[in-house]
Amino acid sequence: MSKSFVKIIAFAVVAVAFASCGSQKTAEKTQTAESIQTYTPATVAAEAKEWTDVTLNGKVSIGMTSSMVMKMVRGKSLSISLRPLLGIEVGKLYFEGDTVTVVDKYHNAYLRESIGDFMGEYITVATLQSLFLSRPFVVGKGTITPELASLMESTKPDDNRHWQMMPKRSDKRFSYRYEMEENHMLQFVLSLGTDTEYAMNFAKYMTTACGEIAGEISSRIPMGGKIVALDLTYKSAKWNTGLTDGIDIPADARRLSFDDILKLISNM
Repeated sequence: MSKSFVKIIAFAVVAVAFASCGSQKTAEKTQTAESIQTYTPATVAAEAKEWTDVTLNGKVSIGMTSSMVMKMVRGKSLSISLRPLLGIEVGKLYFEGDTVTVVDKYHNAYLRESIGDFMGEYITVATLQSLFLSRPFVVGKGTITPELASLMESTKPDDNRHWQMMPKRSDKRFSYRYEMEENHMLQFVLSLGTDTEYAMNFAKYMTTACGEIAGEISSRIPMGGKIVALDLTYKSAKWNTGLTDGIDIPADARRLSFDDILKLISNM
């Protein structure tokens, strides 16, 4: 993981799955004919479920593989707790308000910076939550809602129900698009200038109490002549439990730069 990596994942996000139903062959044929023509940003927005908090259990691989617990309190905080052995937390990344904090318990070190300075002024906790909850977003505004859907445009679905969704207006610094299948996102593509393109892929959607989310998120990101790998796997999701979250910095912990912490982690 690197500062550039954190910047990249902050842009990325997946769509909530569209749940269709049909009990008779006639109904299924009608749905197929209509669906090919009607998947749009508005249909994606309509599938979003309301939620207050969520706890996701699974694994994360960024050069090394570790069990992890991800917690989100809607619009307030997001954390990733690394637990490589017996569920014991050895490190945590925590976003709240306009601050990001990283604590490395193994080396008794920490980092604390402004999210704006760390990732860009247009990145918010809400944007990060959209990323990990499989919900497409408009950069700087959050998850696509029926109101925000008007800011997006799309291509017509092909015979395999594949289509693309992108903002009507792109930032001069970057552009992005979503590769869709029905209301599922298959890939998020971020382009910086004309020469650099990053992609994240989403697969194995799983049904949860608040809609379907991708069970696997993977990317191979070209950076500095190398390929940086990110893989996330979710095993379970618990919603709306009233959880609270936070982060504690040990009193004697050393304050380090992100590069310093990366060097320590690489030697674990």
